[in-house]
Amino acid sequence: MSAGAAIHYAERNEENQSARQFQIWLRPRTLASTPRWSTRVCSLGCREGRFVTLASGDPGDVRAGALPIHAEARVRIATLREGTVMQHVLPMPGSAYLVADHGRLDVGPIRLARRDGIAIRGETWLMLRARDDTDVVIVELLR
Repeated sequence: MSAGAAIHYAERNEENQSARQFQIWLRPRTLASTPRWSTRVCSLGCREGRFVTLASGDPGDVRAGALPIHAEARVRIATLREGTVMQHVLPMPGSAYLVADHGRLDVGPIRLARRDGIAIRGETWLMLRARDDTDVVIVELLR
């Protein structure tokens, strides 16, 4: 969703099953963009063991299927099974925010509980270790 110049906003789940939502606010490139709303399906098989870009301000990511956003950022998701270890390279040193959704996750020496988040600064890569099955959402700044 892009608020554009102003916003009148409400959330609701119109599905017949429960939903977990993240509300992520990013600073836009310009203040006068057009308001819009869209969704993207990202199946478990697509993101298991790897990050998939859901939305991005990078034109290359958008050409590859990411939803376009008016920000210098990339929003990604991965599903990690318990015991999975993954090294993740950041697009630029030290500009990311990561959340463990429904399981515990180690980010280097830092242990996150479910729904915990961590701001990352000054790092070029991250070592992730899933202590439980979990989805991981990361927002990476591109500049």
